[in-house]
Amino acid sequence: MSNRKGGIREITLVFTLALLGVGLAMLAAFTPWYESAHAESTIVDVHIPLFDPPDMAAQGK
Repeated sequence: MSNRKGGIREITLVFTLALLGVGLAMLAAFTPWYESAHAESTIVDVHIPLFDPPDMAAQGK
């Protein structure tokens, strides 16, 4: 009879660890990997050197 309780305990442990692993994977996938202050700034600045609007060209930007 102790084999049956040991099997149930082992299955419960495996499912608990699996749920913990899924929870950690979701936490890693859905939390931002950068600070929120940096999230507001532009990550990539797109600049096309062949076309500058007249006001931007006069300012030297």
